Amino acid sequence: MAKVSFSIAYDGPALVDGTMDVRDLAPALLSMGQLLEGACTALYGNDPEIRVSVSATGSGSFQVLLDLASGWNQFVDLFTGESVEALNNLLGLVLGTTTVGGAIVGGLFHLYKKIKGRKATKIESLGDGRIAINVGKDRLEIKEELFRIYNSPDVRSAVEKIVRNPLKREGITECRTTYSNETITVSEEEADYFSAISLGGEDVIESSRRVALKILTISFKTGNKWRLSDGESQIYVEIADEDFLDRVENNQVSFSKGDTLICDVKTTQTMDNSSGSLRATHVIERVVEHKHIQPPGSQLEIPNDK
Repeated sequence: MAKVSFSIAYDGPALVDGTMDVRDLAPALLSMGQLLEGACTALYGNDPEIRVSVSATGSGSFQVLLDLASGWNQFVDLFTGESVEALNNLLGLVLGTTTVGGAIVGGLFHLYKKIKGRKATKIESLGDGRIAINVGKDRLEIKEELFRIYNSPDVRSAVEKIVRNPLKREGITECRTTYSNETITVSEEEADYFSAISLGGEDVIESSRRVALKILTISFKTGNKWRLSDGESQIYVEIADEDFLDRVENNQVSFSKGDTLICDVKTTQTMDNSSGSLRATHVIERVVEHKHIQPPGSQLEIPNDK
């Protein structure tokens, strides 16, 4: 079975004799499995079984050994590489350093230190698997996979038990994780950065793309949405291209069944963190091209709502 390991250590006056209160230690160590299982579920929707073995290596220090257990074959197949590489990729997203757009950025624990417990004001999809998070005056660009891990309630709960709660105990002043020769240190002053962020409120992700959309139903009534197809599913869109709407209003554009619009579409996804519900709105900002097709006997569905 494949195995990888990392270490976690706590420091402070309370640990000078090499002991740590079981009320602090047990929840923290038990949460290591919850953290990594939550990360896998956030990424792939499966719930792999992870065996976590812990051994003391010094004063307040523990070596954490992860075993690949049953149920991991499907998870491993999602990575390119062998089992050990799969585990290392996962730990890299949580405890290591990743590269985004040529820039070196941190994993999950680094992200907590950068966000500092603040609420994101805007979350935007940049394409190519990148997400931009605006927090105060800071703008952070991270991998989409890291964002999904960070946004998992199970992961947030586990991180709080591993980092914040022990640091809130009197006499524990530092938490250190070491993986692949990289150490992340969290001080007691940073403890609240690692709180389980409230699931209230909404996250908003915006993205823009150029896409071909086949016209199914059009509407001449102001404010009504058009029903279009992207080839896989039907969507309702608002038309915000005033020039295109003016040409439609002035009968300079005609429509037939099978017509396709090449257009720039802005999609806004809003996720309610309290209920988990997700909704999306689509706006055509610009019609780049109208491909007019008129097969024999075709007729487009046009509601009588003008």
